[in-house]
Amino acid sequence: MKGSKGFYILGPVFRKIKEEKTTASSETGTNEKEILAGFRGIPVFRCEDTDGAPLIYENFKVDIPCEFNGIIQELGLKVVPVRFCGAYGSYNPVNKNIGLASPDIEVFLHELCHAVDDRQNGLKPGQRKDQEVIAEFGAAVIGHLMGYKIPLGNVREYIENYSFRELLNSLSRIEKVVNFVIERTKTSPTAVNIPQQAAACTG
Repeated sequence: MKGSKGFYILGPVFRKIKEEKTTASSETGTNEKEILAGFRGIPVFRCEDTDGAPLIYENFKVDIPCEFNGIIQELGLKVVPVRFCGAYGSYNPVNKNIGLASPDIEVFLHELCHAVDDRQNGLKPGQRKDQEVIAEFGAAVIGHLMGYKIPLGNVREYIENYSFRELLNSLSRIEKVVNFVIERTKTSPTAVNIPQQAAACTG
């Protein structure tokens, strides 16, 4: 829509080149192949900043244990159910929305750790190694301390995709995130329901 401002992501730029190749019989031939020539900025907009045909909505029910209510209010967060669009959860530092496409507590805790890390240190755009390992390991520690069953194999695999070295470098920051959450939660979790809300994939 007119007046909307997008943010930019990097998209690859490919070009075709011709390459000479010598066969076993000493004959010279030409092959055409595609190479990465660089990157270009691609503007991306929120679905709220676009118009056109209505998006397909999907209702999703999210239950968040009530001991997190105080943190949600303190950080000014809004927890909304969203369609699965390649990620089970997301945190938007601009509007303070946590989007959940999964009822699993570790997904909520991961995004909550992002929100706490944002409050304490300020998040930078994109899936940065330090921010992701802080959120994932912090969520695992908080879940364990609060008695939730956290699939540690998934946690390890997630961190492996980023960097164990980054994890070691971020332990102090993780400790501050974990302490922030633990100090503000109660010991007896009781699930409360967040009413169903329709939310669309922002792409």
